[in-house]
Amino acid sequence: MLDGRSKLTFHDAFLCFEALQFGAMAEECKLYMLQLVRDGDGFIHGSTYVNKVAEDLAAKLIVEEEEDYEEHSY
Repeated sequence: MLDGRSKLTFHDAFLCFEALQFGAMAEECKLYMLQLVRDGDGFIHGSTYVNKVAEDLAAKLIVEEEEDYEEHSY
């Protein structure tokens, strides 16, 4: 649906998405999920999650010299 190579507009892509079968998902859940996507609310949280993962990775991968020195001092 969010393939940049697709010539479909978001509206047309959403109509295709809306027509899909969602397995055992309850009809009310499906309608609520579709409304979130339609309103754009489903995309708001993506940047929050990406930022959180980036912060966590930075905290684990970037070590200050002083901390590194204390861990390895003999």
